[in-house]
Amino acid sequence: MAAAIVVLIFVALILLWSVIDPKGMWRTTASWQFRNPEANEPSDASYALTRIGGVVGLVVCLSAAGQIANLSGDAQAEASASSTFTYINPWAPSTDDDGYAEATVEAAAVDPFPSAVNSDVGSGEPVTLFAPVLTDPQATPDSSDSSKPIGVEALYYPWLPGDHPNAFAAANVIDSKVALGTLDVAQATTVGGGEAAIGEGSAIILRLSTPVCAVTSVRVSEGDTGMSVEVSGISDPSRCGQTTEGAYVAMPLTEEQVAKARAYVAPAYHPLDDSELRYGRGYQEGEWKPTAFSARMRAELTDTWSTPEQDGELTRRVLLPWTSGL
Repeated sequence: MAAAIVVLIFVALILLWSVIDPKGMWRTTASWQFRNPEANEPSDASYALTRIGGVVGLVVCLSAAGQIANLSGDAQAEASASSTFTYINPWAPSTDDDGYAEATVEAAAVDPFPSAVNSDVGSGEPVTLFAPVLTDPQATPDSSDSSKPIGVEALYYPWLPGDHPNAFAAANVIDSKVALGTLDVAQATTVGGGEAAIGEGSAIILRLSTPVCAVTSVRVSEGDTGMSVEVSGISDPSRCGQTTEGAYVAMPLTEEQVAKARAYVAPAYHPLDDSELRYGRGYQEGEWKPTAFSARMRAELTDTWSTPEQDGELTRRVLLPWTSGL
């Protein structure tokens, strides 16, 4: 619009010149075309018509300028209105209608390392345990085509110095390196080798939710307050032989990670509240995270850990000690 106004001003000046001094305008703009300008000068009637045309042109310019000004004002008003308008989505979640109670609940303290010596698993028959190819707690997971993230079950069992549950200490250990090299699970298995495979350090022992023939790596990733565990493995028998279902793997922990897990304080959370759930919204995940441990891939909790109602408040990937202690 600014360019249009500049053009109108220029045209208006030309028209004003034609009204005030049509003779001077002719001498400036047209007389140079004639050898004898005085003999070819327009008549007084022609100058009068030039003045009339200039007046009409000025009226048209003024009218156009008024229209441009109105359009500019409307555009500014629309821009101002759009900058202050806030769209409200009637289906969007709100703080009062999001499926969670308004009040928070203080989370009860949970022992992250309850002894598993007397647990159903720890005091039972020896289990099958995979020795990973990579055992460094900070190892980068294997990213080969056949090695994939492996899910784990929700419950874990502590392995601490001086507290070695018999089922794991006497576990039959499948050496993943040997399995990959021989494709023979029998040749890769050491009967009763759990104590030596896990070692004297601290660990949490997890049950794999997927049958595998080798575990390529285990890893603990640390956040500000929590720790995420990752297991990578191979389920293709052509790569490492017969798969084993329901096997376990030990996740080594450093002393600092054990201290971090013990110092963890579960944050307060908003309980689920169906009365606060807006119609048509999807599944609501609980906010309760009682331990510092979570898993990249975790199976659904199949048994009751605390109570059915309380278990519904758990976050989706949190890992839980074998007993709630609540």
